Amino acid sequence: MEDAIRDGDTIDAVIKGSAVTNDGADKVSYTAPQVDSQAAAIHNALTMAEVSADSISYVEAHGTGTQLGDPIEVAALTQAFRQHTDRRQFCPLGSIKTNIGHLDAAAGIASFIKTVLCLKHRQIPPSLHFEVANPQIDFESSPFSINAELSPWDCDTSPRRAGVSSFGIGGTNAHVILEEHTSGSVNSNTPRPTSPQIIALSAKSSSALKKQTEQLTSLLQEDTSQEDASIDLSAVAYTLQEGRCNFLHRTAVVAGSASEAMKRLADDPGITQAVENPSLIFLLPGQGSGHAGLAEAYSEEPAFQTAYQACQKYIAADRTHSPQAVESECLELFSLQYSLAQLLEAYGVTPTGLLGHSLGEIVAACIAGVFALPDALRLVSLRGQLMDAAPAGAMTVASLLPSQAYDYLDDQLAIAAINASQLVTLTGPLQQMEQLEMRLKADRVAYKRLPVTRAFHSAMMEPVAAKILTEVAKLNLRPPAIPFISCVSGDWITTSDATDPAYWGRQTRSTVQFARGAETVSQLAEPLFLELSTGNNLTSLVSGWKQSFEDTTQDDSRIRCEEPRHSFLELIAKLWSAGVKVDWSATRPADLQTRRIPLPTYPFERERYWIEPGKFEQHTTLAPASAEAATTIDNWFYYPAWKRIIPVTSSSQPTDRQRWLLFTNDSCFSDDLAQLIEQSGQDVFRVRQGDEFEQAGFRQFTVSPDEPTSY
Repeated sequence: MEDAIRDGDTIDAVIKGSAVTNDGADKVSYTAPQVDSQAAAIHNALTMAEVSADSISYVEAHGTGTQLGDPIEVAALTQAFRQHTDRRQFCPLGSIKTNIGHLDAAAGIASFIKTVLCLKHRQIPPSLHFEVANPQIDFESSPFSINAELSPWDCDTSPRRAGVSSFGIGGTNAHVILEEHTSGSVNSNTPRPTSPQIIALSAKSSSALKKQTEQLTSLLQEDTSQEDASIDLSAVAYTLQEGRCNFLHRTAVVAGSASEAMKRLADDPGITQAVENPSLIFLLPGQGSGHAGLAEAYSEEPAFQTAYQACQKYIAADRTHSPQAVESECLELFSLQYSLAQLLEAYGVTPTGLLGHSLGEIVAACIAGVFALPDALRLVSLRGQLMDAAPAGAMTVASLLPSQAYDYLDDQLAIAAINASQLVTLTGPLQQMEQLEMRLKADRVAYKRLPVTRAFHSAMMEPVAAKILTEVAKLNLRPPAIPFISCVSGDWITTSDATDPAYWGRQTRSTVQFARGAETVSQLAEPLFLELSTGNNLTSLVSGWKQSFEDTTQDDSRIRCEEPRHSFLELIAKLWSAGVKVDWSATRPADLQTRRIPLPTYPFERERYWIEPGKFEQHTTLAPASAEAATTIDNWFYYPAWKRIIPVTSSSQPTDRQRWLLFTNDSCFSDDLAQLIEQSGQDVFRVRQGDEFEQAGFRQFTVSPDEPTSY
């Protein structure tokens, strides 16, 4: 009971007690029932339930309707009840066999289900076709009466209780005591205000999922069309999330009410073919990516707010100066991406790997456990300070092959990042970058200036890299717990690089090999990408590798600030639809006590596997004209008969003298056989069973069969 209440299960009734007896050895015949054994089962069930028969207000009888069985069953019930009460005709008696007949081995469970439904609806159905009682049953002096019409289940005592009997033909007698569930906290049908919920459906085929969606839509439509609409959307969501299997054909919608859920399901939300255990990659962009409004939008999410406040606490504790533009942007970007990762983890969404761009790699390293959070924030702060102090510069994205980009470089210009096969970021001093852009324009090369004021990943960052190396050398670096891509190599980072301070110095200065990193993660099984930003810059770059892994990017699955709760749940729903495991409990308010409710069951697609007989081609073969007709009846039929053979002559005996080992006993047959063999000139050694091995006479021995040494 405690488990059912904790899990929010629908409780229609409670099994208070049960008992089983068997009188198979005591009956006058195999099929004959016995009063005392049936009464004992009923009495024992009442004892186990710790209730009095006086509190039983309905009994579902075995009720076979036989001349012998019914009087004995009522006598047994009366005998058991009279140990508790002298009341007469207070308890209705019925049997589902008047409705559906005898179901043999399933008769007992049918009675059980009927009684549970009676308790649930608080009504007692009639016993069909009852007109006159069996004259051998004295109902007037018994505790029982027959219910002839549908009646409300009224009783003086509370809660309502019932007994259910099932008696086997061989002598097994079972009785169960059921009680209605009266707690309103779990089974209450009162609708309550609800926050947005994820309605998640899945099936083994798209057609079954479509049918399942139609069934749920019809249920919601039927409920919302009534004035006393009672369906609880949070209970619908909880039942689908926690009470259903997750198959690979999936669809999910987010709704704040039953009517909204009905409309979204009716609008054909689409079916996603999920994959088992997709490789989820978090994409972590660098400076210049969209993150405006994230802190305010997700301030109501506890996991996000806890992580974000922790970042601000560490930043404030180390602050000894007023941060400039680059430092402020870096610290805010780090805090937001780290907090989003913690929020996703709180929803059970954990990445298979991480792919960061420039500063994003430091966030990835912190998420992977290489840097402790305070150390990572100090590193980002120092990195930002040093970049703020660096000379002014610029960065421009150009549509060039890396090999083409080198034609535009000089000693002061560099390739900051190779983002795709034909997309590079060029960097350098402001004046030289302006001249570069003029050349690009003249050559009709598409380009775009980035909104930054420093030449990141250029020679101008070498002083920054040297000081970062010194600072990182003071930190305790740990091996990554989650794989992430190295911006320097474009491959999975090694433990030696991740824990090497010199690597983090190079990472600040070197070209970001994002395209190579995207190609590396494309080799994973079923890659799926999620960008921790309000933008989709990295997602669009990764989508350039679709020829390697088709439609595995979720172009519309990104972080949004509009209606943050609703949009974030939509993101979780899309991730689940793609095959990502999520923690459904995180999608519900912590103080929401929800429950499982009856919903349309799985729409099994019944297929016919009947083996059709092959087409029979009739062949008519005419007998040759010369064939003789079977004129005698002797050749018409086959029948068994003795086969006559020549008898074996007595001379067919062994001619060579041999030794025979004969295991014998004290029977005459053994002696006769030995004598017959000896008469043919053979040597016979007799062996009899004894306690041990010994020679009992000439060519006679005894052995102990269980003793191996006797042989």
